[in-house]
Amino acid sequence: MQNKILLLLVISCMCYAASAQTSFKTISSANVKSAEKETSFYVSVVPDATSPAFRLYVYNPGQKKIELQISHALNGVVVDTSFNVDQFSCRYNFESTDDGNYLITLTRGKEKVSKTVGINTVTARNVIVIE
Repeated sequence: MQNKILLLLVISCMCYAASAQTSFKTISSANVKSAEKETSFYVSVVPDATSPAFRLYVYNPGQKKIELQISHALNGVVVDTSFNVDQFSCRYNFESTDDGNYLITLTRGKEKVSKTVGINTVTARNVIVIE
């Protein structure tokens, strides 16, 4: 009986220790404020508080074509698209991407706006002493 209790206690501690070693990603963003009046469109990048994702909002009153690229220093371009609507909103999930800084670049003719988003994986580990 004591062996079963001891085995159950050891297994539950192992499960707890394994779950404490899970990792999660955080996302931070630089330059999240809207662009100044130097361009004919406005950009906002908002990090998601619950997951490694962010929302990109673009207000394009002239409805002219805007090219969007998201690139990583090592992996190159990960998103390449364009749109010509007056309001563009999209959520980008970075759950399975590499850590590092991603550059968001929006181009409309000679106008260009760049924002930087950083992805950082944090691993939490707990030590439990069993007496």
